[in-house]
Amino acid sequence: SSAPRSVAFCRVASYLGPWLGMSEDVGRRRMQQQQQEEEDESLKAAAAAVEEGGGKTKRKRGRVELRRIEDRTSRQVRFSKRRSGLFKKAFELSVLCDAEVALVVFSPAGRLYEFVSSDTS
Repeated sequence: SSAPRSVAFCRVASYLGPWLGMSEDVGRRRMQQQQQEEEDESLKAAAAAVEEGGGKTKRKRGRVELRRIEDRTSRQVRFSKRRSGLFKKAFELSVLCDAEVALVVFSPAGRLYEFVSSDTS
């Protein structure tokens, strides 16, 4: 609870500093110092959490290791998301390039999913 008071002091000091006989940037320097200390504390806390394995780390997007997903639920979720992405790309290809696109996908359970860009009857 001391941090909000300190920040408030810094703001008041930066505005009222000249009238109180303080240098103009005393409050500003104090505020910057407080922000730096808070930033250092948060970095230390994040580093400690990562070392313990409990911290949240940002996942980087990149290549996925191509191997079978062992967890059944994760595999189904990945299939569903990849399938929808594939169908979206097929649609975009048909619209942007005026191409006729047909796509057939069978799920691991044997279910059929299909996409056809235009009726070719």
